Amino acid sequence: MLRVLQLSASYKGRGNPAIEAVIKSSSGNNVTSVWLSQRLSSTTSGPTSAQEDETMILSNGHTLGYSVCGSHSCSAPTIFFLHGYPSCRLEGLGVRQAAKDVGVRIITPDRPGLGLSTYDPHRTFLDYPDHIAQLARHHGLSEYRVIGGSGGGPYALACAKLLPTQHLKGLGVLAGVGPMDPGMGREEMRATARVFMRINHWAPGLLRWVLERSLIPKLLNPDTGVIREFLQNRLKRAKLEESERQYLELEKIDLDMIIRVLREHFRQGTNGFMMESQLYLKPWGFRLEDVPFEGVRLWYGANDKNTPLKMGVEMSKRLKHAKLKIYADDTHFTVAKYVKEILKEILEDPLAHITDDLQIQIDGKEKEAPKH
Repeated sequence: MLRVLQLSASYKGRGNPAIEAVIKSSSGNNVTSVWLSQRLSSTTSGPTSAQEDETMILSNGHTLGYSVCGSHSCSAPTIFFLHGYPSCRLEGLGVRQAAKDVGVRIITPDRPGLGLSTYDPHRTFLDYPDHIAQLARHHGLSEYRVIGGSGGGPYALACAKLLPTQHLKGLGVLAGVGPMDPGMGREEMRATARVFMRINHWAPGLLRWVLERSLIPKLLNPDTGVIREFLQNRLKRAKLEESERQYLELEKIDLDMIIRVLREHFRQGTNGFMMESQLYLKPWGFRLEDVPFEGVRLWYGANDKNTPLKMGVEMSKRLKHAKLKIYADDTHFTVAKYVKEILKEILEDPLAHITDDLQIQIDGKEKEAPKH
């Protein structure tokens, strides 16, 4: 059952169609309130030591690559961060300072066929939780938490489906992609993303051909200026929200790191990329209603066009005692500034303050309530 927790007289996102749709969908479903909270300041950045190229051998003989960053304390809570798409283990390094500030360790594994991890042409979402379990045992962990970001969302929910709760102590989805079933939100994705999905569905060979003749040669060119110019031109032409452009300018986007991430993603060629994209289009192999883990946390920007808010809402309705947090003024990219807040929240008891209904928090800046 959908329930909005504490309806304030006003919130910063009022008038935002995505948020209004959430509230409207709540009507007649035990609506009581939406509460507002002040945003935390964005995380600081800075260099900290990290292990970028770690590997282990899985029970099937395959190699699993991963990175480790954050706290060096042996007692620090561990969070497995499941990277987006297209990405790799190096994505986790972007939160290293926030992880150190919060006092957690972040382990980010490469998925099969990406980075240092062995390609597996037969893998599914439900194969992945065993990789996390083996990686946890490799590090001697009896307890851990999992966050899936963007394309890592389905893998995180697969972990919620299969990993035992005596080990899995927190599960989160940060702007995660949802099932592509009708009514789950894909119709609200960017037009370019919908076109990409259609090409991938009907002509995957064409997509591979384009990659291998355009992006890949630029990535492999020893002159990094070639790929830098390509990415800069793409960013200039991209149809970004103004808040996204301001955020990217403020954060001084690190193109060198983006290049490293993409080179690692395509390190073994295009097979891993194609496998990932096909998995997102297919049924996941499990129903969200059958996920036993209670208290999954979800964080979404109301203006997200990559993984629309509707995806988060619809998945939250189907999960047991889910907690959905909406950033009223944010997009797929700008939610990253709340990473420190998110790392703190995933450490909380997922069953604390549990109700029989979905809990939604709309997070925006306070302003004076209108007079009635």
